[in-house]
Amino acid sequence: MYKFADSVANNPMMGIFRQIALHDSLSFQAMLAIASKHRAGVEGKLDSVQSLTHKMRALRLINERIQTDSQGLQDGTIYAVATMAVIEKWSKDASIERMHCMGLASMVRNRGGMRGMRASSPFLEKVLYWVDISCAPKAVYTSCLPWTGAVPDTSPESLDFLAPEVAPDVHLAIPHIQTAVVSSESLCDQYSACEDFLRFFRCLHGLEKAALRIPGNVTRSSAAPRIRRFTPGTPLHSILTMLPDYDHGIRDIRFIDEYTCMSCLFFLAVALYDSYRNSTNFDRYLDWLDLEVQRLNPFTNPSITSVLWIFLNNGGYPQGEAGDTGERCWVVSRMVRIAKRLEWKRQGTIWDRLRQVLINFIVAQQECALGSDSVDEEALIARQQRRLQPSEYFWDEDEMREEILGSQSSSILTPYPQSQTTIVV
Repeated sequence: MYKFADSVANNPMMGIFRQIALHDSLSFQAMLAIASKHRAGVEGKLDSVQSLTHKMRALRLINERIQTDSQGLQDGTIYAVATMAVIEKWSKDASIERMHCMGLASMVRNRGGMRGMRASSPFLEKVLYWVDISCAPKAVYTSCLPWTGAVPDTSPESLDFLAPEVAPDVHLAIPHIQTAVVSSESLCDQYSACEDFLRFFRCLHGLEKAALRIPGNVTRSSAAPRIRRFTPGTPLHSILTMLPDYDHGIRDIRFIDEYTCMSCLFFLAVALYDSYRNSTNFDRYLDWLDLEVQRLNPFTNPSITSVLWIFLNNGGYPQGEAGDTGERCWVVSRMVRIAKRLEWKRQGTIWDRLRQVLINFIVAQQECALGSDSVDEEALIARQQRRLQPSEYFWDEDEMREEILGSQSSSILTPYPQSQTTIVV
């Protein structure tokens, strides 16, 4: 279903089966439920006697397990709840999917948040991010998976484009009326996530402009000549810009692939942001990613989900690098949740615009050799051309804020000042 056949060794479904399902009867039943659901879809049916039977058995076992593991301390309990959420996505029942997602978030919080999951169960952490990326927009009831086990939750401190806390003006502007669905605290989280989302693009745009202003000369690295990995015709560019229009049994797979592609672009954008901030060569990151793609299948492009798992396998960092404690995966998941709010706005044009903006960031770095060890005449000409282009921002932030938050945004002033971003030369 997710087109992992290119590389059995890198198929996370095998990892789920071996590391989770084989050791827990509930997880095994949940895996049977999702497999039979997919088989029914391949046969052109919404459900089958087999899929409904396995689903009901899994739900019964979940209810029994919760009697002894209501906190979700066992990996199998969390995996089963996450699997039920995916099944309900395919059933197009957002209310039930939302209920499972709420239960899942509560269990994750009991495990110390996603930061705690990285420390105690790193493979399950990847599976949960995969589920979160795949879930339907209407099933998203908060701005992110819990980062810590604290209430209220806090954001990672290592990401400088995230606000350390919600500004007091936001709390004062939000009507503190508890409802059955969304609390005032959850609204504060949504406002904060929206502002962090907009700030990230603002900061990355500023870093790119600063890099373009750096006087450049033709330089030659002593290593091999520079190869642009993200240009039309290259494997990475083809995978991330031309999703196959297939319908592989489950019609929602098309939408899951859209979310997955957006997630991969965000992983690249966050890595590019760090490269600009730390004055490191982003070309090396793309070299690593291109090599991993080739290892999956040297003869044809692998699926977009296979590429996502390249990022997830080491938290968005190249293999061999120290990485972090889960911050990069968490912030990508959070920004994808915000992006999903834009999927159907203005007939999908905002979603398409967002994707193109992310692609353009990578293209600009590649064409202009920003931060690269080798700069040729072609790159210098590309820099000059970009400096001469009108300095128009790619969207109106007030309009984007309104699209993300809906009518509630009109009663809120912009809670954060415009951040000043600099690049270390």
